[in-house]
Amino acid sequence: SEGFVARLDATGRFDGTFGPGADGTYVFEPLESEESSYLTAVVVDASDRVVVAGAYESWGSGMGIDFSIARLDATGALDATFADDGWRIFHMPDDESTFNGINRMLLLPGGEIQLAAYRIDEITGVGIVLARLDANGASDATFGAKATPGYQRIDVVPQAWNRYPSAILRQGDGKLLVGVSYSTPGREDFLALRTTPDGALDGSFGAAGVASFDLSSGGIYSDLTAMTLQDGKPILAGAAKRSIGSQLV
Repeated sequence: SEGFVARLDATGRFDGTFGPGADGTYVFEPLESEESSYLTAVVVDASDRVVVAGAYESWGSGMGIDFSIARLDATGALDATFADDGWRIFHMPDDESTFNGINRMLLLPGGEIQLAAYRIDEITGVGIVLARLDANGASDATFGAKATPGYQRIDVVPQAWNRYPSAILRQGDGKLLVGVSYSTPGREDFLALRTTPDGALDGSFGAAGVASFDLSSGGIYSDLTAMTLQDGKPILAGAAKRSIGSQLV
């Protein structure tokens, strides 16, 4: 699998002014044979530069993935002024996890990049990581925990074996709202959490920073797929299978 970026013109066709081959696309060629690349988030900055994020098989084919982020200039070429010549593959410093990826991304007013990501832990399963990069793609040490500058692990739903970020928003006061989808034995569900601007759980929101829901009390499935703000209030959208016997989601 090769991650790719495509730009379309106003008619919906590939834009021939974009990409190294002027065919409307940029393809992330594997650094080593058969290593796969996945893209899950995209933003465009004020200079029309395209920032994409996801995961890359930096441990070798089928051996594990790391965070991946890249920036293309307005013409569709890698921007050498960003990160490692335009494309950065990384994980939390001193972290032994071999399963890491970025699901959601925000471009902040100062040019910083806010990431909602995940990592695996042998004891607790797949968990949430929030990270912030500066405008040049380097880890922003002003964000996160003291032990992990630039990164903040969020521990929620201890009985779950996986937790993935499904949405991220930034309030006007800098606080972050994050949607989380998770799985427990026999059930899939979601929650929303809010952090302070530096990434710590905000105790004034929900229960110790976490708002949980039960939209399928007679079923086994509910999920959060989108989130927005209306007059500063979070609006959550998703799907639920409200009873086990129902044919409907």
